[in-house]
Amino acid sequence: MGHTNSTANLSLPQFIGTDKPTWLGDVNGAMSAIDAYAGTNDAAVAAVDAKADGAVSDAAGAVATATAANNTAGAASTTATNAYNLANNALTVANNADGHTNQLETKVGLLADLHTTDKTSIVNAINEVKDAEGDLADLTTTDKSSLVAAINEAAQGGGGGNYTEITDTVSNVSFTDSAWGSLAVSSNASIDISSLGLLSAPVIKSIAYTPNSGTQGCMALIASVTATTITYSLVRGTAASPASGVVTVLI
Repeated sequence: MGHTNSTANLSLPQFIGTDKPTWLGDVNGAMSAIDAYAGTNDAAVAAVDAKADGAVSDAAGAVATATAANNTAGAASTTATNAYNLANNALTVANNADGHTNQLETKVGLLADLHTTDKTSIVNAINEVKDAEGDLADLTTTDKSSLVAAINEAAQGGGGGNYTEITDTVSNVSFTDSAWGSLAVSSNASIDISSLGLLSAPVIKSIAYTPNSGTQGCMALIASVTATTITYSLVRGTAASPASGVVTVLI
């Protein structure tokens, strides 16, 4: 080597006045060191470029994902707003049904007006009543399918052979001349049963007319039945049918 000193990083030749440089030693060695260093830098730069390209790609993907999420959130917000508006419209329609304000509240009533101890919700109030009322199986009615059916059966006389007997005294009956003629005149052609407090028209189990004299020749027929009135007619079989007697109805 024809140089006395070298650079710190690549060991390139550094000459002093008395040095005699050589082409093969000093120049070729310096060029080789520079080329090797350049090759190392190229590889490092390529690696950095690759990482930079990957970062750009990741950033683009993140932007796309964020854009899609923003679009989805916007659609969800629109849907929620529409649902809210529909709910408000439904409530407005319900509250103003038939042109009356607060119609829904009028129909449903207020929790504060419940007679139950628990007034926190309709469900809790109903459950409280259910716990107090007992089980359907404990009812003595024949029909235990529901409380409504059992109540209706009770209102119609109890069912299961537990009949209610109603009697009506008939007097001043004038029959037509023809056999099996219908009732012509009677102030007792209907029976008032409003005092029984029935919820609906009772089921008639039987109706019979017992004359005050004689044993046959006249019968009673149901004409119509409501929760408050039983209307019937009398027909005769013989001219001797009596003009007074008792109509007995079982419900």
